[in-house]
Amino acid sequence: MLISGGSALSPEIGKAFRGLGFRLFEGYGMTEASPVLTVQRPGDKLLIGSVGRALPGIDIKIEDEDDRGVGEVIARGPNVMKGYYEDEDETATVLAGGWLHTGDLGRLDESGNLYIVGRKKEMILGSSGENIYPDELEELYADCEYVKEVSIAGLATSGGSGETVAGLVVPDYEVDDLSRAEIRERVREHIKETSHKLPLYKRLRVYHLWDHDLPKTSTRKVKRGEVQRELERLEQAASRAQRVGAGGGGAAGASWVREVLGQVSQRPLSEVVPQARLDALGFDSLMITELAVALEAAGVPMPDSGELANLETVAEVEAFAGDRRRAAPKVAKPPVAVRAEADDDIDVPAPLARAGRRVLGAGMRVIYERLLDAKISGTAYVPPFGGYIVAANHASHLDMGLVKHALGENGGKLAALAAKDYFFADPIRRAYFENFTNLVPMERHGSLRESLRLAAQVVEEGYILLIFPEGTRSITGVMTDFKPSLGYLANRTRCGILPMFLAGTHDALPKGGWWLGAREVSARIGTFLSYDDLRAPAEGMSRSESYRAISNRVEGIVRGLCPEDQLWALGDSGRRTAVDAAAAADSSTGGDAGAPPATRPEART
Repeated sequence: MLISGGSALSPEIGKAFRGLGFRLFEGYGMTEASPVLTVQRPGDKLLIGSVGRALPGIDIKIEDEDDRGVGEVIARGPNVMKGYYEDEDETATVLAGGWLHTGDLGRLDESGNLYIVGRKKEMILGSSGENIYPDELEELYADCEYVKEVSIAGLATSGGSGETVAGLVVPDYEVDDLSRAEIRERVREHIKETSHKLPLYKRLRVYHLWDHDLPKTSTRKVKRGEVQRELERLEQAASRAQRVGAGGGGAAGASWVREVLGQVSQRPLSEVVPQARLDALGFDSLMITELAVALEAAGVPMPDSGELANLETVAEVEAFAGDRRRAAPKVAKPPVAVRAEADDDIDVPAPLARAGRRVLGAGMRVIYERLLDAKISGTAYVPPFGGYIVAANHASHLDMGLVKHALGENGGKLAALAAKDYFFADPIRRAYFENFTNLVPMERHGSLRESLRLAAQVVEEGYILLIFPEGTRSITGVMTDFKPSLGYLANRTRCGILPMFLAGTHDALPKGGWWLGAREVSARIGTFLSYDDLRAPAEGMSRSESYRAISNRVEGIVRGLCPEDQLWALGDSGRRTAVDAAAAADSSTGGDAGAPPATRPEART
């Protein structure tokens, strides 16, 4: 009988033994439990990935389960220790309530079989509160012949809300006759393909290809804490290099290389002189890797970090970086929010993308200024900055273009979430919308929380986020209730909202239509509502109530912007409540934001 213990058994190894005719059982436990808690056994169905059922006399429970049934594994039985020697505080923590708290995360199936998913202290907390288990992701990202090993850890986000999924990936250069650069490229392709199969919050957002073995204990377990610290060092080196490497070549170029060398080696610039030797500055193989990451972040192509190992002095690094940087083609980067979802099935060169955006922008102006009789009012209310939300009613595919046109010079900052399964369904549409628009793909039928997190990221990056709070285009053109997600986003990002009413677009191009009907369209812009304006009426409310209150308030203002000849678009109840809702919203600011059309001052329109 073969039993595996001590650390997780790779599913591939378990399948391989079974394929060879051996029944390899897996067990689980810890020294504090003398040491076995669960084990697979003859006669039971052999479940790959499970560590079996509890031994007789031992109770196993899952504490604080999430919606997947995952929580901390706790146990009790005659094999559990009495406590730690002369350490009452730690004993009280680990044996709280008479149960041994293992610190491992797991789940139980209907038959009592235990599945371990990771360590509690290693769990990554997503920016919206999602629980992410590194062990699960490591299996997926390591499933490639060109990947030797992977370790995933969480890195704190700049805003302090949650963590970013990050990883060190070790390529296997011995598996094929391909060049080093080709293997690294195949690893990157594998990471990209794997990421696109995962929900957004589980995707590997930060990773570095690592040319060393991962740090391990004497029992060959990866030291995830050291991996996390190394990732933090690499990210810091990359971000600092991006800042100092923004200059050009020549003397300035030489100085930024020395600054990068000083940052990586943590030596004063007075010591980083051209004749200084790298080994004298303390550079070892790990620091050479960090230097490669830093130089690459500063725009120096690094197909092989091993080339740096042959350089001996600061002057040689300066010459190397200068030559590589001058030879590198200049490629413009698309907006971060769009780049995070890039698929690149069809490669559109950056110059072509820029030219295409200019042509499309000119074509958009022709459509709304000449083909359509577009009237815009309230342009004085458009803020001269980004980082806020535009909330508008929605009845046509013409709406986003009309909002962009209404924003004038700021229209180029406008971004909108778009259904991934509709706008990004095939390579041609993906290539078009990713390269020539600011549409950000979202999972229409996936996690609402993840979509809202993505929307918040767009605002935080300085874009103007267009939200249609009704949720979808109106089939009849009649405006429906706003969803509370608008209030959630305003609270989450602490940003303001610019209300806008769009008229005539349903008649011009209704849902399902392909040809322009009517020609008259208009956009009426309301007074910009700062975050303080939005928050004041919701003081003292619960979170959910405040989200609804903000959404209701903005809805009333948008309804109040409706032109008199378009009041049918508010519906029967909407016409009756628009004035009351707008007046209630107006009373909190003392302005005319919600005044009904018949009494609104001319300056308003």
